[in-house]
Amino acid sequence: MRVRQIVLALSVAGAFMAPAHAQRWVEYEVIADAGYCGSLPPVFAVTRWSHAKNRHVAMQAPGQLWQWRASTQGRIQQVLFWAQDIKQGVSFTHPLELARAPQAAEFERLLKSPKQPFSLACGGTAKPVRQWDAPVKALVASQLIDQADLADMDGNPLARDLLMRMGMSHAHQH
Repeated sequence: MRVRQIVLALSVAGAFMAPAHAQRWVEYEVIADAGYCGSLPPVFAVTRWSHAKNRHVAMQAPGQLWQWRASTQGRIQQVLFWAQDIKQGVSFTHPLELARAPQAAEFERLLKSPKQPFSLACGGTAKPVRQWDAPVKALVASQLIDQADLADMDGNPLARDLLMRMGMSHAHQH
């Protein structure tokens, strides 16, 4: 009886950590002249899904994952960044920090016509390469640093590395 309770508890916990089914991912290749679109990885994949009263967008590139959670009205509530090789991430939840995080609007626009090339705001083109179904990686809160706490870790090598990878290597002024 005790084993069944443990298995049931683990199953329920797992259901709250990740979408219940695979999502449709679309992979894009960025085509741009030198000096354009430097903030985007050369190849990335995007997906979106809705859950309860939220909609989600995820962008995955080699070694990194971004996830955005917005209300059904489109207001961003949380942004997550994950660095795969160091198994560490950052969570943006404070309104001032959310404004500094990359926005998901352009990735959402890509998914409106996932078979067509898309002109990017940076001057390049996102060309769809392939599509597949796979679950979205669940990020556990204990593996994430709050963005406000990350800004206070001045001089910490982990903080410097995460900020550089997020394209935010500037120092915060308090």
